[in-house]
Amino acid sequence: MTAEGVIQFTYELQSGPAPSESEIGELGRWRKELFDRDSIGGDISRYGAFYGNVSLRTGGSDEDIGYRQFIVSCTQTGDDPNPKPSCYCRILRYDHFNNRVVAIGPCAPSSEALTHAAMYDASHDIRAIVHGHDSILWQWLQQQNAPATPSHIDYGTVAMAHAARHVVSRAQGSPFRYPGIMSMDGHRDGVIAWGDGPAQATKRYLAAWTASRMG
Repeated sequence: MTAEGVIQFTYELQSGPAPSESEIGELGRWRKELFDRDSIGGDISRYGAFYGNVSLRTGGSDEDIGYRQFIVSCTQTGDDPNPKPSCYCRILRYDHFNNRVVAIGPCAPSSEALTHAAMYDASHDIRAIVHGHDSILWQWLQQQNAPATPSHIDYGTVAMAHAARHVVSRAQGSPFRYPGIMSMDGHRDGVIAWGDGPAQATKRYLAAWTASRMG
């Protein structure tokens, strides 16, 4: 299993401004909820690198697959409790077939950027994604037979992107009582939640997080 936080796709980072404070404001506030629960962080001893990331769709419903722009936290920024706009970049386009991302901003995109992109491809209703790491929640989701990507698929890969898109596409038919969340079974402690904005995505994560502590 690859160490957390290592980018496994090729990317082009164009020189340009960071997202604005107003664009990341709500995303950052809800990201803090995961940071406070150690689901996003910078404890190198846990995974060998910083962990967790968040993103926000910025484009409209007319964008084609591969061009659905979104803001995503940059790689290796998990240790910051209140990251500034300079800790985010904007994904302009992406190519799953060639495992490639084109971004603009001050820093390289999260190692899970392609997975986020695939989930945005799955539904225009998804406007925000949060990815946290929590051992108790991860194991609980597996015990509850929650939607999940297969255990043989590693994070940040084309296969993971396809698997995540498949899970999202089938999520409405899932009997699991906590909507909008999945376990990444091949990515140690990895959990992703999604929603119509940062608030809904994070609340879905936190609802399952709380339930996992109740036994």
